Amino acid sequence: ITEPTAGDLEYSTVDMDTFDHHDKYGPISCPRDTNVQMKKVDFNILTDIILDWCPECGGFWIDGKDLPRINEVVKRLNEADSEVSEPFYIRLAEFFWNLPFPR
Repeated sequence: ITEPTAGDLEYSTVDMDTFDHHDKYGPISCPRDTNVQMKKVDFNILTDIILDWCPECGGFWIDGKDLPRINEVVKRLNEADSEVSEPFYIRLAEFFWNLPFPR
């Protein structure tokens, strides 16, 4: 959904999300699974962009005005990523993320 980008993108995740995010639209039903209420998730912890996620089909709903903002964030993060070669704190975060904690 974003502009063409090299590499892998995974800025939004539902793992360990509290789903306690508020936006001006309130709760919505999934366009695909109409009987399922979507949950609010962060697009990225560095932004205030909130996406709606369906726990049934795994799909995301993006508000129209958020798409240009998402593209700008992705562009900015990719530019910053190209300037830094895998910093220590990213490797450290990956290490802790992969530990076998109960979820």
